[in-house]
Amino acid sequence: MNMIKRIMKPLCNRSRSAWLIAGVLAILSTPANAQTRGILCDTVPTKTVNLFESMGAISVQEDYVFVIDDQSRFQAMDLSDPLSPVLLPPLELATETNAIHIEGNRAYLSQRSGGLLVVDISNPASLLVIEEVVTDEEFYKISNGVAFTYESHSFFTTDITNSSPIPLGFLALPDGNPIYGIHIHQQIGFISTRSDKVYIVDLSDPSNPEIASVIEDGQAVRSRFFVDGSTLYTADRDENIHIYDISDIEQPILYDQLNTPANVLKLFIEDNCLYILGNNRGIQVLEVSDPTNAELIGSINIDGYPDTAFVKDNHIYAPLESKELAIFDVSTPTTPVAATFPGPHGAWDVCLTDEMAYTVNDTGLHVFDISNQLDPQYLGSYETNSRAWDVEVVEEIAYISVQDTGLVVLDVSDPSSIVRLGWYSKINPIRLKIINDLVMLESDQGIELISVQDPAFPRLFSIYREHSIYGFDLYQGYLIVATGNDGLSVVSIENPFGPQEIAHVDMKAWSLKIEDEIAYTTGSGFAMVDLTDPLSPIVLYDQVREFALNAVAVQDSIIFNAPNNNGIQSLDISDPKNLIQSQFSPTYPQIRQLYLRDQYIFAIYAGSSIEIFNASDRCTLCTADFDNSGTLDFFDVSIFLDLFASQTPQADLTNDGIFDFFDISEFIEEFSGNCL
Repeated sequence: MNMIKRIMKPLCNRSRSAWLIAGVLAILSTPANAQTRGILCDTVPTKTVNLFESMGAISVQEDYVFVIDDQSRFQAMDLSDPLSPVLLPPLELATETNAIHIEGNRAYLSQRSGGLLVVDISNPASLLVIEEVVTDEEFYKISNGVAFTYESHSFFTTDITNSSPIPLGFLALPDGNPIYGIHIHQQIGFISTRSDKVYIVDLSDPSNPEIASVIEDGQAVRSRFFVDGSTLYTADRDENIHIYDISDIEQPILYDQLNTPANVLKLFIEDNCLYILGNNRGIQVLEVSDPTNAELIGSINIDGYPDTAFVKDNHIYAPLESKELAIFDVSTPTTPVAATFPGPHGAWDVCLTDEMAYTVNDTGLHVFDISNQLDPQYLGSYETNSRAWDVEVVEEIAYISVQDTGLVVLDVSDPSSIVRLGWYSKINPIRLKIINDLVMLESDQGIELISVQDPAFPRLFSIYREHSIYGFDLYQGYLIVATGNDGLSVVSIENPFGPQEIAHVDMKAWSLKIEDEIAYTTGSGFAMVDLTDPLSPIVLYDQVREFALNAVAVQDSIIFNAPNNNGIQSLDISDPKNLIQSQFSPTYPQIRQLYLRDQYIFAIYAGSSIEIFNASDRCTLCTADFDNSGTLDFFDVSIFLDLFASQTPQADLTNDGIFDFFDISEFIEEFSGNCL
């Protein structure tokens, strides 16, 4: 919690108050165990523990996870206490090993040079090599004493119950295309090929594998598989997840398909949640209790190796580049998402009216009825020849900026039959605003003022290009422009043939959002400028802080912001001298715009879907958790004592500018109530 506040009254007796807090806390003797806040609220791990080396191959078995590290050591980690993993003594391996297959009390370690080591894991604290299977083959999967491998377009089964492997059977794929990967689940095999097919193979007789069916739907090569009961989850190289009903392996049925913001490295399921480990995107979570309607409910960004993360007993264990293991408690992965309407090819911007949503994307303009915000209905579209960037709608006329065309004016009175009225030719237009019959269109030449009094014939009045443009908005008929290092400019457009700068704020302004009479911007920090009198703008706040504006919406003195693809944050600005920042749920990457309508936030993802969720359902901070560790303990007490004794604003918990017993009481109440 960051508070910036003027101290109104000195503290009377520093030492006495400190001892008072310590005494009261000792009497309370409140347990300080962290409680689950849910995956969508957690931005830091519940706990982080040291690892031995970087984790390589892993396999989870009951209360243990078995690991091969980058030093060719095989060892177990005891997870009987989820938040206190215990490393057990390692088994040193003589050769490089790249996979672990566990069956019962045996672990089969697949060696890169070929063959297997068989390890007795009945006592995880004392691992013992009991056999070596010698062969030149590198086995990819093992199930019930049978090893599976492939070469080119052929699939092989091998009996490995003895030290000398015995070939059982093989299957040559009929299309002759090379095999990309295999997955074995009980007596079913899934073989993906470079021809974008998935063969489902009956392995009930390993000596005679037979093709049961083929998934051939024109999608990209499948790279990952996971089976849960009679449901198959696959990931392709185009970052899509496909969900199939395989209760009858001869007739698989597609349940659902959805895009993920990552190259999928691994899939696994626990408690109706599909965890997607993605390259450079951390961990995405899908709620799949209804496989026909899977929903993204959150994500965790990790600085490490998501392909070696795993889930056990509602905890995510994620190895980090620092050779630590981050542990996330995900026992309540709830979701505030109320509805989703992607439309064709996603959205770059949206304009909301009382009952309609107008979105623009790579294919043009798309119209939705949102009179029922929880069930948006697609009404119609207007196709453009290139990407549409921005949209404004006034009295059933839509104005859109189109990449290789310019300003396009559309009659949207009948969304099922949208008609073009006119256009203004311009290459690379970006943002646009409209007031009365005047459109402000940002281009590489500046801000162009265009008359649309006759929508069929838009006409250029003038171009404002006094400064570089980093954002602009309208307020009381004035053009407010963020000009980077040149500051914030107020421009009169009363004479559209000659726009004039009438006021200027000397500050850094690299972004801009105006709500009511306040301009919000960022430069060296976060700033708020009062525009009540546009001729004399007043800086209310301008401080260096980690709060970059990207996609911004403001409601009831709360700024909702999506900074640098790092989830959604909120900032309480009811007191400009005392800004309170917190994390909003959920955490989604690549948010381009946020819009508020009633209590709902519309989140527009870059070139992807639009999701609607309840703005009131944001995660609250625990005031007593001063070290942001997710646990209430002595360290929080110590930090508060130091801040209170030095009259630091963070310790003024009642926000009255006075450091007294009421602040102490507030801390005790939060701490004793286990506010986490």
